[in-house]
Amino acid sequence: MNSEDGIKDFLRKRAGYLKWSARKLADYFKWDIETTVKVLESLKDTPKLEKKKPLYVKRVQNKPVKKQLPKPYLKGDKHNVLVIADTHEPFSREGYLEFCRKIQEKYNCGRVVHIGDEVDNCAVSQYSKDPDGFSAGTEAAMALDGMQRWYEVFPEALVCIGNHSARMFRMAHEAGLPKRFLKSYEEIWNAPRGWKWSESWDIDGVHYTHGTGTSGPNAAMKIALQRRQSVVIGHIHSEATIQYNVSNVDRVFGMIVGSGVDDSAYAFNYAKDTIKKSVISCAVVLEGRLPIIELMEL
Repeated sequence: MNSEDGIKDFLRKRAGYLKWSARKLADYFKWDIETTVKVLESLKDTPKLEKKKPLYVKRVQNKPVKKQLPKPYLKGDKHNVLVIADTHEPFSREGYLEFCRKIQEKYNCGRVVHIGDEVDNCAVSQYSKDPDGFSAGTEAAMALDGMQRWYEVFPEALVCIGNHSARMFRMAHEAGLPKRFLKSYEEIWNAPRGWKWSESWDIDGVHYTHGTGTSGPNAAMKIALQRRQSVVIGHIHSEATIQYNVSNVDRVFGMIVGSGVDDSAYAFNYAKDTIKKSVISCAVVLEGRLPIIELMEL
C-alpha cells in the first residue's frame, strides 16, 4: 500500500497512527517516505478524521513503542521458575511484561518458562478474519516488535508451543509443504540464543506444557493425574487455579496460570459475549514443589 489514497484511507480509519512521525510510519509499514509525508501534511489540520476507537494496540498506537523497559534479572535461583502466561503478541495486556519482571525478582526466579501462545497469528488462522483487522504481514511485524521487548527483559526463556504458536505450521501441513521448507520458531521470531521452543519442558520434576485441547478449571489436574506428575499449563485464559492430589506414595499439583492478554483487542472478539473474562496473572514454581499464582492489578 504505497498509493496516496491507500495510505490516507488507512490513517483516517486508524487515527492513532497520526501521532507517529512520517519516518516511523514509512519504516514500520514499508511505505514510500515522500508519499507518507505528503499524506500526513494533508491530514494534519483535517477535522473529519474518524473517531473510531483504535482496533488495537494501546502500546503501539497511543504510547511510544520504545518505552523504557526494566533491566533483566540475572541472579535468580535456577530452581525457582517464573511462568509467563499466554501473551498473544501483538495483543498482550499493557504493563504485563513489567508485572512479570517484578514477580520474577520478588521470588528470585532464575528460570523463565513462557507457557505458550507467545504470539496470536490471528491473520493466518483458519477462522473468519476481521475485515478491519491487520493483514498477516502487519500483524507479524507488530508481533515481532512485541517479542523483541520480551527478549530484552528476559534474555533466556523456554517456550511451550501453543495452538496459536503453531498455526502457520498447521496451514503449511494442510497445504502439503514438507518441513524442510519451513523455518523454526526461533528463526521466525528472530529469537536470541537463550530462547528455545518445544512442546513441553520438565524442570525439577514439574511438567510444563501449553494445554492445547484442554478446557475447564480441572484441566491441569487431569493431566497431572494421567502422568502422576505435577503439571503447569496455560491456554485457558479465564482460569487461574492450583489443585493438589495426594496418594499413599506421592503428592502432585496441577496449575493453570491465567493469561496476559488484552481482552479488548479485536483478536478476542470471539469471547466478547462470555461472562468469564481473562484472568491476568503469571505464576512461579519454587523448587518444583510450591506453585504460586500472582494476579496483576488492573
